[in-house]
Amino acid sequence: MANKILTDIDVQISAPGYFDFLSGLEVDAALDRRDAKAFDERWMQWYREASSLKLAADDLALLDSIREKAFKFSFRTCRNSEIAGRVSDDVELIAKTMLAGTSEAWPLKTLWDA
Repeated sequence: MANKILTDIDVQISAPGYFDFLSGLEVDAALDRRDAKAFDERWMQWYREASSLKLAADDLALLDSIREKAFKFSFRTCRNSEIAGRVSDDVELIAKTMLAGTSEAWPLKTLWDA
């Protein structure tokens, strides 16, 4: 049985227009903000934490599918593979943070709620 958190994320990112916020994005400026030391260090800190989370094979397969969907849908909107890759990575980090039960965590407040 699929994990409810993952299926909820899948439903949300599959909604028509979900990635519309990426249209008109100033790509270079967005990537510069993402590459800023403070953001990058914080992101990597949470990524290392999330990477230790052990997922069941079914959940891992669903997460991979969600990441792929996030990449394709965001690329369709922004037409930039680097941005789409970052979105896909963010979705993985957000999902793993939710699965870990860390509801007030930086990835959710900064990446998901933004």
